[in-house]
This record gives sequence, structure tokens and C-alpha cells, in this order.
Amino acid sequence: MGDRGREVGERGLFARVRRWGRWWLLRVIAFFPVMLLLPLTVGAATSLVRVERNPEERNLEERNLEVQNLNDGFRALIIGVSDYLYWDKLPGVKEDGQAVYRSLKGLQRRGVGESASDGIRLLWDPGGRELVDSLERFAREEGSDERSRLFIYFAGHGERIEVQGRDFGRGEGEDCPIPERLRQDGKPGVESDLSGLGDAARTERTFEGYLVPRDAPLPAVDPMGFRRSGLCMSKIKEIFEKIRARHVIFLLDSCFSGSLFRSLWRGQPLAAKPAVGQFLAFPVRHFITAGAEDQRVPDQSYFRRFLQSGLAGAGDLDRDGYITGTELALFLRSRVAEASRGRQTPLYAKANEGEFLKGEFVFLSPVGSAGEKVALDPTFPVEAASRSPEGPRQPGKPFNDCHHDFCRELMVVPPGRFPMGSPRGEAGRDPDAEGEPVWLEIDHALGVGRREVTFAEWDECFHDGGCSRWPADEGWGRGGQPVIQVALKDVREYLDWLNLKSGRNPEDLFRYRLPSEAEWEYLARSGTVGARPWGEDIGVEQANCRGCGNPEGGRRTLPGGQFPANPFGLFDLLGNVWEWVDGCYGKEAGDSPLLRTTCRRQVIRGGSFATAPKGVRAAARGGYPPERKANNIGFRVVRTVPFTAAGVGGRRE
Repeated sequence: MGDRGREVGERGLFARVRRWGRWWLLRVIAFFPVMLLLPLTVGAATSLVRVERNPEERNLEERNLEVQNLNDGFRALIIGVSDYLYWDKLPGVKEDGQAVYRSLKGLQRRGVGESASDGIRLLWDPGGRELVDSLERFAREEGSDERSRLFIYFAGHGERIEVQGRDFGRGEGEDCPIPERLRQDGKPGVESDLSGLGDAARTERTFEGYLVPRDAPLPAVDPMGFRRSGLCMSKIKEIFEKIRARHVIFLLDSCFSGSLFRSLWRGQPLAAKPAVGQFLAFPVRHFITAGAEDQRVPDQSYFRRFLQSGLAGAGDLDRDGYITGTELALFLRSRVAEASRGRQTPLYAKANEGEFLKGEFVFLSPVGSAGEKVALDPTFPVEAASRSPEGPRQPGKPFNDCHHDFCRELMVVPPGRFPMGSPRGEAGRDPDAEGEPVWLEIDHALGVGRREVTFAEWDECFHDGGCSRWPADEGWGRGGQPVIQVALKDVREYLDWLNLKSGRNPEDLFRYRLPSEAEWEYLARSGTVGARPWGEDIGVEQANCRGCGNPEGGRRTLPGGQFPANPFGLFDLLGNVWEWVDGCYGKEAGDSPLLRTTCRRQVIRGGSFATAPKGVRAAARGGYPPERKANNIGFRVVRTVPFTAAGVGGRRE
């Protein structure tokens, strides 16, 4: 019984085990396809999550490796033309090209990327066809990969021809439009004297810029042959439009290279520098030229020398371990303009189509700490100008808008009444220009620059990229000297920059601006009714003018504040330099400011160091073409401010 009974028990146990085994086997077989599909399912779910995320955030994360190694995909083309057949030879170009080559090799050694010799092409003394073919081949072969980063440098002669009309057409075998004047008589355009005419009263002059290859004839000898050989800027634009690479920078070290911006896109300088990862997430087409449209560039190039030092680390303006294209451009503008005394002022722009304005070409810098500064968070805060709500200002008290260097010392001038014009019998009076006195009221308080804008203040705008011109100082010095040689459009650039830096938009009631004519005369009279705040006579040592009793009178400007302030606490309203004001001179003076956009002659007030006493009066007026520049014209800034009287706050209406 025992043995039999044990055999039966074992059979039952084995049967249960077999049933359990079959059951688990069936479960494994049933779940096997599920196990195979599980990774695909998880991947699909992850993909769905990624699709729902912010595309900019995803792009920033994808650029993380590019931040760690900016050398990947870096390609460069260095073109130098020195051994010209018909033009002056440029021996310095060979040295420039080799120097840029060495700088790029140094950049490559800072990272872990591939050898610089594999990514840099050198092209010496190409003819016209070879120059075009080389650029197109470089764009096609190296620019087809979106991840590529292209650097192109050209050194050689440049030329420009005036273009007239819009329907230029093309000649057989030509890449560039033919200027209408060339088609008609075969001669280059002749510049005409446009003095005395405002922008609205003349046809805007347009120039087509060219890079000059080795075999190009002189345009004065063979204009059509030059056009067939030269590489025009519009052709460069056409080549660049075919490049798929995300980041491209093009540097032109040639005469008249600023005409590049006539054919290519125009961009605005960045107001602040966000995270480098944010720059890399977007495409960019960055252009830097060695000079402006009408400037010649010497063979011994300032541009190349400062380009070298900029790439070696001097261009890392904020010392964060990276040099952006904008930083490099600002560095070049400042140093080249200073070294050349304003004869050469580099220009720069970025393509403003699509997302090109958001990107930057980025180089590694040997200074700063790049690793600590990189932030790939798309919400990374961008430094921007900001200000607290403005409270009421107390009259007669100077103030600054903020603690930054760009802030100007302003004096609060209260509202008030004054007689605008000059009475009969006032010495030096011009009855046609000034008219009989009419009492007017200024119903708002003003914050007024205590001094005329100085060279130091202007140069700060230039270095920061807000002002495009480097005005000459006539050898009188810069610093505290009033800025001169500025046309009205230059003044507008400065005001736009000052408002940007102080966080004021174009609709801001309290934005910086030029004074109106009425405001200026109110400031100049400063509560008096005579010809001058100090009396009817010109006196001695009261102003800088010709015949005002100071040794420099009639010879040059003087730093602001050399003479007594007027009752409002303002310096040099009369004398030193004429000041641009917001108003048209002559028959246009009565036009509505809302309807007019330009003046044939813009009003200037106050007289200058070269003005006789009759023009140094509160009522004296002058008119000057707004596009002209002179060594005796500057400007002063004002803005409306909230006003408090006797300690009572609130804006006075």
C-alpha cells in the first residue's frame, strides 16, 4: 500500500507540475510579442512627447554638443588678390591672408575638432571666372550640410559704380545687372552735386559694389570688360542664398566694401547677448566690411591686424569664453576707426529674413570661462535695458536716468512762458527769420542735457554699435569736446540708441529727442526777455564765438562748461556749436510735423565758435541741409519729464 500509494502521489504531483509548466509556457508565448513591441512602443511614446515640446527648446538641446566643440563642421575659404594685371599691386594682401590662416588654425587648436588644414582653403590671385567658380564650389561642397559653419575672407581691390534706374537688365555672359548709364554711353556714372536738397527732393543715389579679380581691366578704360570680370555684390547675394549651412560669416577687406549692404540684407545690432546655446539654435548670415561704402582701404590693413587680435581673444568683449560675430564686428569698428582716425569705419549687418537675426556665428575665445557661461535653457534671461516707473522730478535739480555710463546728466527745467522772436531794434536781428515776439507757453517740464553731446558720449554709441559713423574731430580732440560733423540722420541714430539703452520705446512720452524750436528758445532765454540771458551786449567771456572776448573764439570748439551756466543751469546754449533742433526752416516751418518727413533745410540754433555776435542770440535762427555735416554743428538731447512743484508730485498737464 505504501509504495503504490507513493507512486500515485508522485503522479499527481508531476501532473500538477506539468499543468503549471504548460500554463507558464503559454503565458510566455502569449507575452513574447508584447515584449518585442515594448521598446518600439516606448520609443513612439517618447517621440510623441518630443513633438509636443517647444521646438526652440529641442533645438537648443540638440546644439549642446556644438557648444562643447565649435570646431565641428568649421570650414573656411581665404581669398587674396595681390598680383593684379592692370590695377596697383597689393603686396600686403599675401601677408593678410597668411595671418588670417594662422589665426584660424589657432582657433582650431582651442577645441577638439578636426585639423585646421583639412578645413581651410586658400585661393591666391584668381581671375574673374575662377573667383566666381571657387565661391560657388565652396558654397556647394561645404555649405550643403546644415551643420557646417562657413568662414569666408576676401582681401583685394574693390570698386563701385553708380547705378541709375531700376530695370538694369543683364548682358550676355554677365552675372551682374548693367547700370543704365553704362548701357547708354559706356562710361561710368558721374557724381553730381546734391548740396542744398533734402532727401525728399532728390533721387537716391545707388552704387553697385564689386570685388576686383586679378584680370579685371580698369573701369575707366574698359567699363564693360570690368563688369564682365568683376564680382558684383548682387552675385554674392545670389551665391549665399544657395548655402544650406546654418552659420555663415563673410569678411570683406577691400575698398568700398560697405556697398555690400546696398545689395545684401540689412540687419540691426543686438541689444544684448543671451546664452551661446540660444545663438547656436538659429541660423545666421553675418557680414563685416573693412570700411563704409565710400571709403578706401590701405594695403597695410588695419582691418586684418585687428581681426587677428579680435580672434585671439580681444573680441571677447564680455570675457565669457566666446566671441560672437556681433562682438567681433563691434571690436573691429572701434579699433579700426580709432587707428585710422575715422577714415575707415567697418560696417556690419546680419540677414534679417526669417530667423537669421536670432543666430550668431560663434568662435571659441582663450579668455573667460566658456564652460561656466553656457546655458541651454530657452527661458535663459536676456539682459535688456529696464527702468523703474519714473517719479516726479524737482525743478532746478540735475539727475541721471540710471547708474550706467550711457546715462546723461539732465537738468530739470519747469514749464513756463516766454517771448519767441526778437523785438524791433534788437542788434543783429533778422526780421524775416525771427519775426515779432509772440508769447508762448511750454506746458511740460523738460529734462535737458546740461551740455551739448560730447565726443566721449558719441564714441560710446559707436563702440556699442548704435551709431554707424565715426565723426572727425578736426584735430581739436575728442573726450569732452562737443561732437561735430554729424548729419541729422546720425543724430537720429544716437537718439535711437540712447532710447534703446534706457529702455524707452518710440511711443514713450519720456523718450529722448531733439528739442522743438520753441523749447530750444525757451531754454536759451531761461526766464529772460533780452537778446541774451546775461544782457543785450555780447559781453566778455560769456560764450565761445568770434568776437566774444575769449582767445579761442573764431578758431575751434571748446569742452562744454567753460563759460557760466544760464539761469536754468545749462551750458553753451549760445556759442560753441550750432545745435540741430526739430523743425524746418523757411516756408516749411508752418507745416505740420505729423505730415512732413523731411526738410529741405533743418533749423539750427545758438551760433557757434565761428559766428559773429549778431548770430549768438536767443532768437537767432539758421537753416542747414539735413544730410550735410559741418565742424560747427552739434546737438543737445531733451526729454519730457514728470514734474513736481513745491514738493507736490504728479505730472503737470
